[in-house]
Amino acid sequence: MRKSISWVSRRLSFIDRLDETVQAHLRLGAITPTHAREFSRLPRGKQSELLKVVVGHALTSRQTGLLVNKYLYAPAEEQDRILLRPMEVIERAAIEDRHYDNRLSARCNALLKTSRMLVNTQRVFIEQSALFSSETPACRQTRLSPTENEVLSRSFTEITVKAQTIVSILKSYEK
Repeated sequence: MRKSISWVSRRLSFIDRLDETVQAHLRLGAITPTHAREFSRLPRGKQSELLKVVVGHALTSRQTGLLVNKYLYAPAEEQDRILLRPMEVIERAAIEDRHYDNRLSARCNALLKTSRMLVNTQRVFIEQSALFSSETPACRQTRLSPTENEVLSRSFTEITVKAQTIVSILKSYEK
């Protein structure tokens, strides 16, 4: 095999830590050894749940590693949300991690990162609110009830005020 004893030993060790379902997917080539290494960090009982997510969304090994990290360090009540919305979790983490520009100071990089997070949050808000504003029959059934409208209107008013503040801040940066 032209591999050292240490390499073979490490590979056998991490394969031994894998759930049988994950091992089967590895043997079939549905996941890579790098995927499997990420799964080996999880408790065996959780590996098959994340495997379904990874295979179902065709996640890369890097995305899998990111998802495993988020899952391992999330509180128990947050772990279910990670499994339900993996792409949102990956996208948000990628935005948080990738926005760094060496031409900017630390303060400006923090502002860049925050602005990217704001753009992502806006996109999610627009997608969710579109469900209630469409004129298709399915969406008309999901219209807000008077109680829901009352509760949400407070938040919407706050968003409007803060959006106006953000607009004024952005205008101050215009050349």
